[in-house]
Amino acid sequence: MSLALLSPISYPLLYTVIGWAVVLFCGYRLMSKNNPMPYVALLFGALAVATGVYLILDLSSPYSGLFRASPAPLEQVLNYGDACIFSNCGMSPTDGPSGPGGKY
Repeated sequence: MSLALLSPISYPLLYTVIGWAVVLFCGYRLMSKNNPMPYVALLFGALAVATGVYLILDLSSPYSGLFRASPAPLEQVLNYGDACIFSNCGMSPTDGPSGPGGKY
């Protein structure tokens, strides 16, 4: 569909979020003791950040991917708008924006 943005993802923002996550995970690992619990917490944190990045990337193209939005409502509105432009939407030339016979 040609209605999508050219570049819907802000890559500097994405890199900044990933950089913050890396710094937080490294700091957490440096401050923790050497037992299995920090590894489990880091695994869940990395999974959460990876899921967030995946959702940002997947939802940036709403008409393809795992989560899809139907383009039908947008196409219906655009078709109605085109019909209104070419047929004047049933209004006479004396009608104002508030309806038949209305004034500004």
